[in-house]
Amino acid sequence: MFFSVQVYPVAGLIHYAQRGIPVYLIDPKNVDAPSGVIIIRDKASTGMARLKDEIRKTGSLYGI
Repeated sequence: MFFSVQVYPVAGLIHYAQRGIPVYLIDPKNVDAPSGVIIIRDKASTGMARLKDEIRKTGSLYGI
């Protein structure tokens, strides 16, 4: 699951993620995120590219 902490109602979707589902936040700034959220500190365009590359390399969303 991916979400934005500033865009509503998308920001509220984090509360609907099932346990064990990786949740990613891509933001170049230091932001507060709930425990367990995987933060990629980057711009959206390059952060999504990093995430895509990691998935291709490892076959998993858990490796970042």
